Order: sequence, then structure tokens, then C-alpha cells
Amino acid sequence: MKRPLLCALMLALTVLPANAANLVKTYSYFAVGGSTLDDIETQLSKHGPEVKSTGMRHPGATQMAFTTRISYAQSAQSCRIADAAVTVKVKVILPEWRRPRKADPDVRLFWDTLSADIKRHEERHVEIAKNHARALEDALKATPAQRTCEQAKAKAALIQAAELARHDQDQVRFDRVESVNFESRILRLMRYRMQLVEVIAAQQTSPEVLQRALKFAQQVGKLPVVVKDSPGFLVNRILIPYLIEAGNLFESGARIEDLDDVMLDFGMPMGPLRLLDEVGLDVSLHVAATLAAHFGERMKVPGCLGKMTNAGLLGRKSGGGFYLHEKSKDAKPNPGVASYVQSQKAREITREELQERMVFLMVNEAARCLEEQIVTDPADVDFAMIMGTGFAPFRGGPLRYTDTVGAARLVGAMNHLVASGTAHFEPCQLLAGMAANGGKFYPKN
Repeated sequence: MKRPLLCALMLALTVLPANAANLVKTYSYFAVGGSTLDDIETQLSKHGPEVKSTGMRHPGATQMAFTTRISYAQSAQSCRIADAAVTVKVKVILPEWRRPRKADPDVRLFWDTLSADIKRHEERHVEIAKNHARALEDALKATPAQRTCEQAKAKAALIQAAELARHDQDQVRFDRVESVNFESRILRLMRYRMQLVEVIAAQQTSPEVLQRALKFAQQVGKLPVVVKDSPGFLVNRILIPYLIEAGNLFESGARIEDLDDVMLDFGMPMGPLRLLDEVGLDVSLHVAATLAAHFGERMKVPGCLGKMTNAGLLGRKSGGGFYLHEKSKDAKPNPGVASYVQSQKAREITREELQERMVFLMVNEAARCLEEQIVTDPADVDFAMIMGTGFAPFRGGPLRYTDTVGAARLVGAMNHLVASGTAHFEPCQLLAGMAANGGKFYPKN
């Protein structure tokens, strides 16, 4: 059975659970021109994908097709479903702005915020479809045996129709909520971009001074979080292991596009290698080396960062790093960095596993920061990562994400990596303890 669907809307960044039915996902892009907000709006209305159900063009869309394959086993007295496999084939259609060389910074900020929101919105449509595909597959496999195979096929058809109807309802409900909140969400995202300030409380900092610092940060429109004085403080402490792992995987043969794309799929506003380019490889190397000196092998800096820095490949500010940054064009992966790849081991790692490895290290370090009382409240960790790095907002931050997925599942996967020879995935004591006793960072939720 094959069931097509087209979902779209005026929008918002997301992703999908690993253990679900088979997903085949591709992307396509349509060009948007113009140098002002009015130009962009006109271009989206003119060139966006047309949705047949509404007859309107939208800023993005997701085409979906469900394919169900069922095998039956017949005995003398009954017929049952022996196996069922559901595949969702999706095509995500997104806009790509051909930004002019001298585009206004405010317009660029708006576009970056809007395009990230469009991608998040469409990825959420994919996640809804994948969840229902998994539910359909499970329901088919659990179907009781029928007297004849014709009856079994009829029962399977009813199950498919009911589940796909629920899927359609969930997609429509999601669009309805998103459309109501679109304007306020975009304004909120733009307001909170890079507004985080970490207020460092050293041993000698008096409560009065700390309160004055917090008040000042709020008066100048910033969002403060109190952090203990420790190498990397909070956000960099959690972010650097993620960036280091991306560098390690690149050295081991993972493609630049794969490393960045899987984290965009997860919901990050930018992939790790693109982020290194934007920050500057020299700056990133300095911060990573500082943390490595304190935390040792767990944060060992990949050799490619030093070699690329010495070669003048500093990222955007030098015109090239992991990407080539030409003023009049979008950044493209730099083929010249292939010489810094040391092996092809990571070519055997799936995209899903690449994503897990990078996410696991952020989760583990976030839990370790709480364990060491760099901050004392899980909400402070999650707030800082969302406001300071854009950590997939819909996931609620690394610690709330842990509660959603389950500490036991994450720790089990990390222990598997440790057993395979990657010791830096060793779960911290807090995370391991939660996995053992079923604990949560937010037990009241």
C-alpha cells in the first residue's frame, strides 16, 4: 500500500527518534532572491512549493509516501501476519536565499532565523510521519491470527486506514498550532539570539557583588545564568567535546556534509564544522587546548585543528576552513582539506551513529557539569545551551532530552562505544546512576 501526503505551512527546528520504521529522506531547494524583507516575502510567495490541498504556495513543504509490505503465514486453521515493514519516503523542500553581496545585517539575521524555523517545522512533519509509521508497523505485527488470509488482509487494511487517518489528523493539528504561534515565535527567536551571559561566581565573590552583576546583565537586555568558576565555565565546557568529536570523525573519514547535516537534522542551528569556521579555527583551537590541558584525554584536540590553523585555514575570516567562504556565494565544503583526513574508519559509521556520537558527548558533559555543581539546577544547563548555542529548542536542552530518550538507553549506547575502544564516551557517575535507578533530571515532569 502506498499513501502520498504533502504537508506545509508558515512556520518553525526538529528531529526524529532513532528506533523507528525505515525512513528515506531527501532534500531539494528552491531559490529566493531579493535584498529586503518585502523582496523575500514576495519571492517565497512566488517560488515556494504549491500545496494542492490549499492551492497556495508555502515557504517550505514535505512530500511523504508510506509504503507497507506485509507477509502472511497460513496454517490449517488460521492465517496470521508473519512480518510487516513500513517505509516512509519523504522529500523536504526548503528555500535557499541567493543573498546579495551587501545585504543588510538585519535582513541576514531575519533570514537566518526564518530559514532555521522553516527547516525545524518541516523536520517535525517528518518526525510525526515516522512515529506513525512505527506505530503502524507495531500494530500490524501484533494483529491476532484470522481464520483465513483474506480476513487477515482485510484486518490489515483497516489497521492501516485507521493509523494513517490519525497521522493526517496529527499533521493538521501541528500545522494549526504552528500557524497561530508563528509571528510571536519568530520575534522571540530573534530577540533571544546570543543574549546569554554567564555570570561567574568565584570563591571570593560576595553575594552582594553577584546580585549587582545579575541586575546589570538584566538591565542591558541580557539573560544571565550563574556559573561556578571552572575551565570552560558552562556552555563552552559542554560544546567543546561536541566540536572535538566532529573533528575526530572528520579525521577518520566522515564527510563534512554528513557531519553538519545530521546535526541540522537533530535541530542545531548550524553544523559543528560550519560553527568552527564561523568562530575561527584559531579561537576554537585555543579554547579546546585550554580544556584539554585541564581534562586530559577526554578532551584531546584532533590534530586537524592545529594543522589547519598553521596552514592559515581559519574559517570564514580567512576565506576558507572546512568550507570555502566566497563573498558572493554560499559556503561550500572545501575539497582542499581532504589532506587532513587520516583514515577512512568513519565511512563505516551510519549518519544516525554520527549524530548519536556528537549528541552523547554534549549530554554526558552537561550531566557532568551538574554533577560537579558548575550549576545546581538542570534548568540552568538547558536554558544556557538553548540560549547560548541554539541547542535544538524543541528538545528542551540536553538534560531534558536525556529524560525524553531515557538515561538507560543513552548510557547503554555509550557503554557500547566504550567497549568498542572509544573511552571518552564513558558515562559520568550521575548519568550512570540515573540509568541504574530510572532517575530523571526533571522527576516532577
